[in-house]
Amino acid sequence: RFLESAQIPVMFLKGLALGRMLEEPQGGPFRTMADLDLLFKPANIREVRAILRREGFYTHADTFRWHHEISAKAFGRINLLKADLNVDVQWKPVFYFADRFIEWDAELSWKRAMRYPEFGDNVFIPHPEDLGRYLLLQIAHDQEAGSLRLRQCLDLALLIQKFKLESEGLLMPFKQGSKIQLSMLQKIFDCAQNCFLSAKSLDFLPAL
Repeated sequence: RFLESAQIPVMFLKGLALGRMLEEPQGGPFRTMADLDLLFKPANIREVRAILRREGFYTHADTFRWHHEISAKAFGRINLLKADLNVDVQWKPVFYFADRFIEWDAELSWKRAMRYPEFGDNVFIPHPEDLGRYLLLQIAHDQEAGSLRLRQCLDLALLIQKFKLESEGLLMPFKQGSKIQLSMLQKIFDCAQNCFLSAKSLDFLPAL
């Protein structure tokens, strides 16, 4: 609410956005979440961080702030904590897999974002295609880092099923990039698309 009073636009990502898209009661999260993923416009990020710090949020790497700031600049995000609340503040999300960095198009997502007035006049959720691309990149990133969770694949699967998303549309922005990355993203899409048909479609994930 303190972001609403400052009239700062915020976009829900991942679990919070999926709860609204999949029509959960009250638009709330449809599963447990380890953190809250929030996207802000780059022009607002300094003010956002200042507001959150005034509200008692801090970085878990305050003792190594220089290292944390370098990571924030590279990946367009920073993690802030307050008690048991973990907020992933993002503005220009970048992912890393197959030995390359790849950026999610946050600017395009803002242009196509949909208002979420139940949570405030300043709150938005992404277009299903944009969220689908985000989830694809996050899964590939976490798979390579060894931190992938099954629920991430199921999130993407539910989104694909609900909105009849096709790989051609989701993967279009990545076709001019690395062929290895494109192949990985295609495999992830196929896995998510087929996981409700057969649990065996998840078998290859560790070997992506």
